[in-house]
Amino acid sequence: MEIKVHRKDPSSQKDSLRYELKLVCQDTAYPKVKMALRLNSSGLRPLFEPRLVQSIYFDTPQGKSLQDNLAGISARRKIRFRWYHNEIDEVNGHLEMKVRENTLGWKHTLKFAEKIKVAGEKRTDFTEQIQKILTPEWKVNLDRGMEPAQWICYLRDYFINSNGLVRVTVDRNLKSWDQRGQWRLSNKYPSPMRQIIIVEVKCAVDHYKEAEAVVAKLPLMVGKSSKFVMASSPGEGPLFSQLGRW
Repeated sequence: MEIKVHRKDPSSQKDSLRYELKLVCQDTAYPKVKMALRLNSSGLRPLFEPRLVQSIYFDTPQGKSLQDNLAGISARRKIRFRWYHNEIDEVNGHLEMKVRENTLGWKHTLKFAEKIKVAGEKRTDFTEQIQKILTPEWKVNLDRGMEPAQWICYLRDYFINSNGLVRVTVDRNLKSWDQRGQWRLSNKYPSPMRQIIIVEVKCAVDHYKEAEAVVAKLPLMVGKSSKFVMASSPGEGPLFSQLGRW
């Protein structure tokens, strides 16, 4: 059966259901963003070392995931294959289905024990090698015409507040490569990409007030920002008037 997209029951899925608040600004403001995080009264501190995040996003040939986002569908999903660091040929990664309903979100994750071939692989072969190791629930989702659409990478910083209830990530150096219409997966020809920083403040449903307190002390405005949408439709994305007060 297909993995359900509807909202999870907070009483039984508190660990995975969370609020996600996004804030954006121009990339030149990165030093000021770091300073604002260090001075935040919630006591933010680094959680992990910064690392490169890479993802292959799937979509239908008709662009359903893209159109759902642009149309403002409240309950929508996106599927991506994700891995970390610089490797691009054979990588250790996992499949994610990220579901979003307004400001609430959650993820289904499937880890792979074997490496997946990426760069230079035929798009059809890339999908087939993943399908071969899927569980039945996951296979239904990828069998619905999903194929590689975007290759996106960025450098991510990780922070957590003093009581461990709120996590903050800062994504910068965004790059994307459009895979639609390509014969093989490639990161040789980059697409136009807005040079922005995306700050995400995340918390479980019971700790929204904690997240609000973090956001209130940041000189940025909460808005909507999707890397997948910006890569797939470069004209979309946050306006410069939404990029903070610097």
